[in-house]
Amino acid sequence: FLKGGALSSVKRLKKWKYTGSPMVIIVCLSARRAVQILKQLSPLNVRAAKLFAKHMDVEEQITMLRTSSFGIAVGTPNRLLKLFEIGGSEEGKGALSLDGTELVVIDNQEDSKAFTVCTLNDTAPDLMQFLNKAVVPQMRKRQTLKLAMF
Repeated sequence: FLKGGALSSVKRLKKWKYTGSPMVIIVCLSARRAVQILKQLSPLNVRAAKLFAKHMDVEEQITMLRTSSFGIAVGTPNRLLKLFEIGGSEEGKGALSLDGTELVVIDNQEDSKAFTVCTLNDTAPDLMQFLNKAVVPQMRKRQTLKLAMF
């Protein structure tokens, strides 16, 4: 999907320099699905942030976002929302910013019970909050942020 034209340039993705604001954010159902996506992205040789609960705690992820730049971030709605709301250097701004983000992808892969990130009761409310608080305001501000469902 990313190589197929959703991104303007894979070279730009590899050279991304905005700390706290990945070029692409992929929102997925679970940590297990996030790991699958990260494995599929590995041939691109792009720095990817793991923004889900299984591997790192919130404080480690806040530090990681403040100090490093990532072309791609893959995460679950709850963790993305938390990182957007807390841990920022400025008051009212979280560690995760969408100021430079160009593409937000909602991964609609079904789990074993045919739920998606949009239909599962555990993830749908957090996804809607993330979209309302983070994505929609940025889309109103600028024309360069795209939202995709895959």
